[in-house]
Amino acid sequence: DLYDFAYVPPSHVPFLTTAQIASIPDPGPFSEWTAEARAALTRTQVQALNVSSVRINKLTSTQIGWLTTAQIQALDFYDFANLSPFQVPFLTAAQIASIPDPGPFSEWTAEARAALTPVQVQALNVASVRIDKLTPTQIGWLKTGQLQSLPWTSIELLQARQIPILLPAQFVDIP
Repeated sequence: DLYDFAYVPPSHVPFLTTAQIASIPDPGPFSEWTAEARAALTRTQVQALNVSSVRINKLTSTQIGWLTTAQIQALDFYDFANLSPFQVPFLTAAQIASIPDPGPFSEWTAEARAALTPVQVQALNVASVRIDKLTPTQIGWLKTGQLQSLPWTSIELLQARQIPILLPAQFVDIP
């Protein structure tokens, strides 16, 4: 029974089958495990986890590094901050577009945010997420629609060539 997995000693965790690991339905049973037991999961076991349901925040950084591209592309926005800069480019544009506000995005490391590709940056809802956490190069990748959705507080971060793209209404509220 999957609720008994929490009682498996760390030394025996590697003997759990990938089918048993894949049967974990949500973060509840997985969070009942000790940190040592979770850390004993092998690469094959980690790659069997249904990370879209179980979450990755209880894995070690090494184990997170073992995630497959498919697993990375199954993550929800609240787990993106756990990814390394090398894994960020595997996130889909739709995943990046799902980031609802600056909170989750600000939890990423600066290196992870800097690893965003042009396609990913162009998927960001910058009206909600804000651009102050992007690099100047990434700000230069913003599309017209993104630029025209920015609040006046972001104008100072733009490159000179981007200013003419802004709408007159974006300047109205500048104090």
